This record gives sequence, structure tokens and C-alpha cells, in this order.
Amino acid sequence: MQRIVLLGASNLSLGFESVVSLCQLQLEKKPRHIYFAMGHGRSYGNWSRLFSRKLPGILQCGLWDALNELKEVEENLRTVALLTDIGNDLLYGATPRELSTWVRRCVEQLQEQHTKIVLALPPIRSIESISAWRFVFFRTLFFPKATKNLSQLLNEVTELNSLLEDLAKTHSLILKEPHNDWYGFDPIHIRRRLRTTAWHNLLNPLLPDSRQSDSKTIPMTISSRLKKTIRPEYATYRQHFGKADREVRVTQPCYEYENLKISVF
Repeated sequence: MQRIVLLGASNLSLGFESVVSLCQLQLEKKPRHIYFAMGHGRSYGNWSRLFSRKLPGILQCGLWDALNELKEVEENLRTVALLTDIGNDLLYGATPRELSTWVRRCVEQLQEQHTKIVLALPPIRSIESISAWRFVFFRTLFFPKATKNLSQLLNEVTELNSLLEDLAKTHSLILKEPHNDWYGFDPIHIRRRLRTTAWHNLLNPLLPDSRQSDSKTIPMTISSRLKKTIRPEYATYRQHFGKADREVRVTQPCYEYENLKISVF
């Protein structure tokens, strides 16, 4: 059994179909279980809300119990993981050291299960290239409660990258730096037409016999079904008229097809 663990936020959510299809292509006919902890605006260490939906931090979600439970009942597990979309928490008010500590705790829990890990750095080159007005526009759009200016954020991302590079060295992780040309007007989200290329680059060290693919060669036969069935294990949704948030729980895996299982947390 091949287990693939993917931790991230909006880019992982937007690239979900490309990621699943790449795993399908490279692991054809092999039993595999793909675990996602993702969601727009997702935090590594705290609850985060986007519009009406609220998700627990990646460290607090049910992923870790699910990994441990499967480890106890399944032999010959091979586990690989990608950690990406690291940076939202800076605009939520976390310090670079706090965020790197949350990432380190994720890494340590994964390495308890002998996991091969790729760590993707935040796209600092893309952020460095934007103007002050464009930064304010996207900060207001994606993080309306954030108050940090561009200079403050750049200083924190620089510190965070240094801490993540140290983490990669001490824990023998594969470090990946995003390509600046993956990003356009939006400095943090990968361009739609380059998602397959970007995810292939990030996943390349983890998938056996990996070969270059493009959107025309990747099978998308299960995409329509995926869109209807993929739901996180636990989320809350804001209700009106003074009602408490509505809790929604979904049994995992939320998708099973032939040798493929997908769980979302």
C-alpha cells in the first residue's frame, strides 16, 4: 500500500484534480491511499474561517489519528508526504518561529512513520516582485483582517524560509523552491495553466518512475465524481439569526474507486 500525504491550503485545493491525476498516472494499478489536509486559507496551527466555513488547523485535524490507525492494521506501508502552502499564518498574526514550529511538529509526526518528505518553501520571489498597491489588493481580498504591510511580510517570509531551510537540513527533508514563473498577477496562487507543471515538479521526488506529463496526457476520468464526493472530515458552517455554528462530519475515506482511496481532513 502506498500512502501519499499532502498538507496545504488554497493551492492544494485548486490543484486537487491535477494532484490526484498525477498520482493515478504514476501509480497505475498500485493500491494507494491519498490523504489531504487542505482548504482555502488553511492554517497549520489554528482554526481558520473562509466565508461561512471554518476548519481546524492541520495539526488539530483528524489526519494524524487516521494515519496511526492504518499503520496499526496494515503492513508494508510506504508513506510519502508533501508540505506546501506554508505562509497563511503570517497574515493571521503568527510569527515565523511559531509557524516553523507547527511545520516541524507535522514533520516529526510523519517521520515517526518513516515518511519521505518534500517541503515546499513560500514563493518569496513572487511576493518580492509585487507593488505595494497590488499587495494591499490581495491582502484585502484573501486576508481582510490582516494589517501587516509588504515590508513586514517580506521580512517575515525571509525569516520563515531560513527556518524552513534549517528544518530541512536537520530532518533530512527534500526542499523545493517554487518557480517564479508559476505565478502571475496573483502572487501566491499558481496559474491555472501551469498547475500540472508545478505539481509534477513538487511531487517528482516522491513518485516512482516519474515522467513529465501535461494536461493532455493526464487521465481526468474520475474528476466529475471527485467534485461531488470530496468533503473534509470535520468543518463548521456559520448560521444566521444567532444560531451556533453547524458542525458537519464526513466519514473517511470520502472517495473509493478500484485501488484508490481518498481521505480529506
